[in-house]
Amino acid sequence: MLSENGVELPQSKSLHADIRDRGAGAWSHWNRVILFSTSDGSDPRTNGRRYTVVGLTLPIRIGSILLALAAGFLAIRGVLRMLRAPRTQRERPTAPIAAVADARDASSPGPDAAPVARGRRWLLALASAGVSVLAISLLIVGLELVLRWTAPAPVPTTLELAEGLGWTRYGGPHRPIPEPRSPSPDSFLVLFVGDSFSHARQWGDLTIEALRARGIDAIGEECGVSGYGTVQELMVLRRFLPELRPHAVVLQVYLWNDPRDNWPFPGICYNARMTQRPYMDEDGVVHEPSSWLISLRRCEVWKRLLEPLLDPMRVSAGRDRLAADGIDAIAERRERLVIDYSTLDSWAPLYQPSRQDGAYMRGAWESTERALRAIRDLCAAHGVALAVLAVDQAFTVEPAAAEASVPEALRTGGDWDTELPMRRLHAITTRLEIPLFDPMPALRSQHRETGTTLHDGPGMGAHLLPRSEATLSDAVVPWLERIARDRADQRLR
Repeated sequence: MLSENGVELPQSKSLHADIRDRGAGAWSHWNRVILFSTSDGSDPRTNGRRYTVVGLTLPIRIGSILLALAAGFLAIRGVLRMLRAPRTQRERPTAPIAAVADARDASSPGPDAAPVARGRRWLLALASAGVSVLAISLLIVGLELVLRWTAPAPVPTTLELAEGLGWTRYGGPHRPIPEPRSPSPDSFLVLFVGDSFSHARQWGDLTIEALRARGIDAIGEECGVSGYGTVQELMVLRRFLPELRPHAVVLQVYLWNDPRDNWPFPGICYNARMTQRPYMDEDGVVHEPSSWLISLRRCEVWKRLLEPLLDPMRVSAGRDRLAADGIDAIAERRERLVIDYSTLDSWAPLYQPSRQDGAYMRGAWESTERALRAIRDLCAAHGVALAVLAVDQAFTVEPAAAEASVPEALRTGGDWDTELPMRRLHAITTRLEIPLFDPMPALRSQHRETGTTLHDGPGMGAHLLPRSEATLSDAVVPWLERIARDRADQRLR
């Protein structure tokens, strides 16, 4: 079930395919792979409301758990009854067999009878336990099959769990721009890599259109995945640079998230599905999440029955530890915790000058620099031009978003600088000699001049509206045009 701003939505009476084809409703790639109709038919990506997946309805969830407990109880009760029953009731299935047993017992010395009985008792107990485990396993398998049969069909561009990366986009890891297309051997291929600001967004399409309007035979591949950090984007490039062989890569960085995404002490998550991700250590080695844990979390029994019950406890434990010890203490002792991405203490230090030397900010920015250095070296090894396009939270652009998201005491306390993350990233890219493009001044100017919102909501999950994405495209088009023309000149020499 889905809730809209905390209010549970009724089950849609339309088929999922009808909703998709009619366009009255959409899917939330932040929560689960599911289609739904909003309360008024508006687009959930732009209407500014928050959608939360509740999972199965409470009666079904409780009933499923009670069924599993009942099966386990009956199995244990059967074992206990067998252990407590007299030996004559357990070992006399038929009269002929009983007669043979009596003759054998009569010929055996009395003192040896007790050890034999105890051995048979434990053998029967082990056999009963094995049958019980088998029965419970069959119950779980059957429940898994039923839940998979009733699960909604996944939709392209939504998320699914994946080994190595933690999660990826369903229906293809990248989207060709334009589609369909007929590239020639001389086409200039641009790879757009990023998080939810690139995932199924239009600024990459606008970039290719602008290059084509300038006479460049440009094509693109959009590889954005919601929630990705710089380390995951490095892994994407390790896979696709040899396969796609692009001429240029535009790496989109989200300053409000990427440093936090790259640091696991504590790590952040966007929902219960997105808690396992790879991290890079001080030696530049990427440690991938456990494959068996990813496989377990793919199961519908886990996803729809256990996860909705366990995730609140995990979030509560992380929140309590954060409140008790402070985020710098957790980072200093390298304690692996997972907290919700909207937790104030996890993102406020990014904009506080006094917090930059703390263990949390130091670790987050150092891990980001290591990942960017690895991306730079990877692109250089493949002869691919690399540039970084950085965006930041809506509250760094629009005062209304700042009032809705940032506590007033924090904004007015003298220890708040919305341009601080961009300056820190600029220092890193300067050291690494990577071109950095900053569209934030243009976005702020656009907001001041038009007086209209540029984002799809004031909340933490706000993204640029389609009409605002051209600002991102305008920032990188001149650089890409120069790279494309230099490449064309080199071919003519």
